[in-house]
Parts: sequence; structure tokens; C-alpha cells
Amino acid sequence: MKSTMSIKSSISEQVKDKVSSFHRGKVFTAQDINIKGKHETISRSLSRMVEIGVLKRVIKGVYYKPKQSTLFKNRVLPPDLNKALKAISIANKEKIQIHGAIAVNRFGISTQIPMTEIYYTTGHSRELRIGGSKVKFVHTSNKAMFESKIPEVGMAVAAMQYLGKELVNENVVKCIRTKLTEEQYALLINLPLTAWMKLALNGKNCDK
Repeated sequence: MKSTMSIKSSISEQVKDKVSSFHRGKVFTAQDINIKGKHETISRSLSRMVEIGVLKRVIKGVYYKPKQSTLFKNRVLPPDLNKALKAISIANKEKIQIHGAIAVNRFGISTQIPMTEIYYTTGHSRELRIGGSKVKFVHTSNKAMFESKIPEVGMAVAAMQYLGKELVNENVVKCIRTKLTEEQYALLINLPLTAWMKLALNGKNCDK
């Protein structure tokens, strides 16, 4: 029977082998290691790799295999934000969606762009530093924006929530409809939206 020490050493070696197989620039969670072994042992192995510079920690439970810049020698590129957000979502079992302040720009409703990267989340509100950039997460209880697997559909809900009942008019709905396919728009209007959103998307005045 193997000793506890040899088992831990074996797991550590497997973690190293797995990380070695990852391409540079990969953002991942401990679950992505996918080997037999206690989560705590795998996490400790990853932490040791952070300590010696093989990996960088994005947040607790999320890691980044550094990628060197091809233009600047010895400069490490920051992790891809979208990949980091996906990993954070998995690690924390939360859903993340672009904030309405960004969504209205994506739909061509506004030309303003927030100075800070900002997202809605089913998790708690907080601010993080990811690759040197400040990223803000704002909790929302509006589950409709997370219902669809198509990002653009949820983004449309985010845009409407941000603008609010008073500002979502015919022109706003037209901008949203222009950016979505017919199939995506059909998915949008069939989401469990608030009454005023349903009315607005169906071309009706919600005050009537």
C-alpha cells in the first residue's frame, strides 16, 4: 500500500504533467486538472506552481499559464478577460453577463463606454483586479438575462434593465432588434421578462 506521502507526490507530478500540456495563455480552474485526488491536494500543488512562477493566480481557484509577449522581451501578457470571466463563473458557480452600461454601447444605443469593465452577476457585488485591470461585478436578481445560452439575448435584457422603463422606447427596441437575428429576438421575447419589457418588445406602450 502506498504511503500518504507517495500518493501526494504522485498527485503533484500528475498536476505538473497536466499543466505542462496546457498551452500558454490558458486560464483554468482546479477542476480542469481532472485527475483522481483530493481537491485540497490538487489546489496545494497549483499554489506551489504559483509560488515558483510557473502559474499566476487570477483569483482564488482560478489560474493562468503565463504567455510571453512576442513584441516585448520578458513581458508577460495579461490573461484574456473573457476566458478569465468564464473560469471565474465556473469556479464560483455564478453566472456573469455584460452590464447594461456596456450593452447599450454594443447595441448602438449609446456612444458612451464605461471606464471600468463592469458585469452583472448572480454572485455578490465586488471589484477584482484581473491582469492589471479593475473589473466590477454588480449583483442582480434579474434571472432573465442569464436564461439564454446565447450571450446577445442576455445582453439585450441587460441593456433594457440598465435603461429602465422610461427610456426603453421604440428606437431602443429597433436598435436591439437590428443587432439580433429573428431567432434570437424570438428567444428574447419568450424569456420570463418583466411586464414592461414584454410590452416594449412587442411594440406596445407599457403605460397603457
